[in-house]
Amino acid sequence: MKKLAILVCVLGLTVPSAFAQASKGPMTGLWKCTLKIEGGAPDQQGEMDLKQDGKDIKGTGSNSGGSAPIKGTFDDPNFKIVVQGGDSEWNIDGKLTGGKLVGTFAIAAMQVKGGIECSQAESAAAPLAGT
Repeated sequence: MKKLAILVCVLGLTVPSAFAQASKGPMTGLWKCTLKIEGGAPDQQGEMDLKQDGKDIKGTGSNSGGSAPIKGTFDDPNFKIVVQGGDSEWNIDGKLTGGKLVGTFAIAAMQVKGGIECSQAESAAAPLAGT
């Protein structure tokens, strides 16, 4: 009976966190991105901090020019994201493949387009208490 009580306690602590981790969605997290601009312009670096809720994506995109809100959708493995940067919309379409976001982007107002590839940033481990 004591073993059963311990098992129930252990499962009670671990199962909810496992479900919480699984329910966050594969697009959730901080993504480090490289934008390859057509026409020979230098590659640009940026980040997307995304939160997925079902098929909906929200978050913030940032680069050397500042930050802007993101909204979009994810229909595994395809995603569509719009970054509203001032008067310009950045449209990003692609796929989640091999743990990376790979696709294309276009900024119609600036007549700029190209490819984008993003890798999920590794989360820093929390320091141990008392260190």
